[in-house]
Amino acid sequence: MMKMNYFAAGVAAIFSSVACAEASSVVLYGIADVGVEYITNASGTDKSLFHMRSGNLSGSRFGLRVNEDLGSGAKAIATLEAGFNMGNGTSGQNNRLFGRQAFVGIASPAGSVTLGRQYSSIYDVMGNYDPMDYADYGVLSHDLGMMARVDKALKYTGKFDDVTVTGFYSFGRDKD
Repeated sequence: MMKMNYFAAGVAAIFSSVACAEASSVVLYGIADVGVEYITNASGTDKSLFHMRSGNLSGSRFGLRVNEDLGSGAKAIATLEAGFNMGNGTSGQNNRLFGRQAFVGIASPAGSVTLGRQYSSIYDVMGNYDPMDYADYGVLSHDLGMMARVDKALKYTGKFDDVTVTGFYSFGRDKD
C-alpha cells in the first residue's frame, strides 16, 4: 500500500508540473544573417577584398525567452541569447555559449528588475536612434559605451505612461 502512495504522489507531481508549464510562455527565436562583401583598396593597398561575412545587418543569433505568470501582475522573466558565426558555426562573444544575453528577473506594473549579462540602460534608451541599429557599420558598434552588453549587471526599468525610468549597475564589466 505504501508503494502505491509513492506512485500516486509521483504521478501527481508530474502532472502538476505539466499544468504549471502550460501557464508559461517560452519563445525560441533567431536570426541567421550572412552576406557577401566586396571592398576596394583594402588595407590601404590597391588590392580588393571579396569574402563572405556573418552578421552584416544583424548579428546571427538564437535565443530562448521565458515569461512565467506569478499572479497579481508579477511575472518571472529570463532570456538566454547566443551569437554565432554563419561561416563556420563558432560561438560569438569570445566563445561564450550565451554571450549576447543571459539574465533572469521579475517584472510587475511597477517595473522590472533583471540580473545577469544584459544590454546597458544607455543602449536601451538610445539604441532606437541609430538607423543602422545592430549592423557592423552602425554607430553603436563603434562605441562600446553605447552597445555594451554588461556582465554581472543589475537593471531596473519602469515605464509610466510616456516616461521611462531606468537604473543600472554592474558588479564587474567584461571587455566584450
